[in-house]
Amino acid sequence: MENSEEQKYGVRKLEISDKSKGFIELLQQLSVCDSVSDRDFEDRFRELSAVGDDHVIGAVSYTHRDLYKRQANYKVKGKGYIFDKSKGFIELLQQLSVCDSVSDRDFEDRFRELSAVGDDHVIGVIEDEASGKIIATGSVFIEKKFLRNCGKVGHIEDVVVDSSARGKHLGKKIISFLTEHARSMGCYKVILDCSLENKAFYEKCGFYHKSLQMAMYFAHH
Repeated sequence: MENSEEQKYGVRKLEISDKSKGFIELLQQLSVCDSVSDRDFEDRFRELSAVGDDHVIGAVSYTHRDLYKRQANYKVKGKGYIFDKSKGFIELLQQLSVCDSVSDRDFEDRFRELSAVGDDHVIGVIEDEASGKIIATGSVFIEKKFLRNCGKVGHIEDVVVDSSARGKHLGKKIISFLTEHARSMGCYKVILDCSLENKAFYEKCGFYHKSLQMAMYFAHH
């Protein structure tokens, strides 16, 4: 049972008027967040609003309201192509985590969704020219923040090298590509989560341990 004080608060989506309500000053208690001009705030707010529910910032109010370069025999492609599904892309992801069979239509729909956001979400792949198969992949998406003077953070995800191609430094090529993409997009940092057994690999790629990963999985997924 919520006490009477808790009941006075409600969570809602951030509104453009919240800059005048101490939103930036609140972020300054979390990390580096220089003064943000009204115009920069509005520009970043509209950017985030344009992607709808794919990026949500919640705010608590006191009164409740409704709430891919060639190298050796491999071709590194800065972005995957829509026909990569036929080159073993899904089967490669299945070596990383749960990835059920994906229909051609579902693949095309998701590919076009990601293509629509351009360089804000890039999937890099390495194709073995001899076999025509995708043998390594990884992705990076760009989070646009209000912190650090409307800064950006790169998030690396879904890095995997085919079991038959490991030991050829392909993983390092993928990570290098993704980190450089984040840098070129103006990110002030790039981050990722990994298992303990992969910690040494990422340290060799220039990453270091920081903080702790937390996760919550939803039943319908």
